[in-house]
Amino acid sequence: MDAKICALEVIGLSKSFGPHKVVDDLGLRLQPGEIFSLLGPNGAGKTTTMKILYGSLKPDSGTILYGGRDFVRHRRKVKLTIGVCSQNDTIDYDLSVCDNLEVFGTYYHLPRREARARAARLLARLGLEGYHHSTARMLSGGLKRRLQIARALINNPRVVFLDEPTVGLDPHSRRELWDLLHQLRKEGTTIFLTTHYMDEAETLSDHVVILDHGRVIEEGKPAEMIGRHFGTFVLQVAETPRMQSLLEAEKIPFFRGYGRLTVYAGGKIIDGLAARITGEELVRRKPNLEDLFIKLTGKGF
Repeated sequence: MDAKICALEVIGLSKSFGPHKVVDDLGLRLQPGEIFSLLGPNGAGKTTTMKILYGSLKPDSGTILYGGRDFVRHRRKVKLTIGVCSQNDTIDYDLSVCDNLEVFGTYYHLPRREARARAARLLARLGLEGYHHSTARMLSGGLKRRLQIARALINNPRVVFLDEPTVGLDPHSRRELWDLLHQLRKEGTTIFLTTHYMDEAETLSDHVVILDHGRVIEEGKPAEMIGRHFGTFVLQVAETPRMQSLLEAEKIPFFRGYGRLTVYAGGKIIDGLAARITGEELVRRKPNLEDLFIKLTGKGF
């Protein structure tokens, strides 16, 4: 693939449901072999955007290009090169774990022998080799999620969509999936990720876009985005009426949560505030992607 051609390019994408515009003139560019995260509060348009991009929904307007090929004109060929792991449970519980993969592989025109070989490799890669002949209904919630991810990879996709892929996974399994995504990235797979775990997006992503009301409100590399909005530190203090009144009176931005007030301001303001506060426990820490998300959207996840 020409290095100048995006793995996925989206131009002027829009979608409304009745009077409500869910995706509003959206533009995205994903490079080959990168992990891309689309973030936003509930209702921001993330899942709708993803469904449009893999062909489950039709947009009202806009252009979608995969490797320079128009998705509308080359829909059938393009769909053979993408993989999808949605939030919905799409497992066939009448089949074994292995058969779930093999049958799914035939949808991509894989010969049965090749589908079987790929299924065996994916089961090993995702820690499911011990469940090869088990019925899918016997799997725990976390193992079912792994099976869905394996199905999304059965066709060796150039672009794979993962909608909240680590929901239901324990911390160890979650880290194993992170390792897998990094391996896929090294192999040249482009990964389109949505997640509500900001640490996950910050750890994995080469590029992040934050949506709100269907529009891009910030994008870039995680560290660069954080650096544009914060100083070296943020300050956390106990949530007390005195502290809240002080911050409000001086119009210093803060976020209330977890029994603490987190101050988002420039370094000089934080230093001056810290010097004036006595009798309160102060915590200075580096800002992170969750701080940025809350600052920009003013909402929880």
